[in-house]
Amino acid sequence: MSKRFVGTGKKFGKNEKGFIAFPVSRQDIAAYIGTAYETIYKFLNEFSEQAYIKTDGKNIALLDYNAISKAIC
Repeated sequence: MSKRFVGTGKKFGKNEKGFIAFPVSRQDIAAYIGTAYETIYKFLNEFSEQAYIKTDGKNIALLDYNAISKAIC
């Protein structure tokens, strides 16, 4: 799941503020990755606390691609 999440960031690129250029909801991410909303919610909260990502509403910035790629979910 982590690799797919990182792939999303690389696929859409970043905007001028460092967020993924395509704002998406947590439900959209869950559907794209193929998992439950609750899993994405937990995943994003954990990664935000560990400073792997930054969120602002529907905007997500991937700050540490390596750590995210190595994470086991």
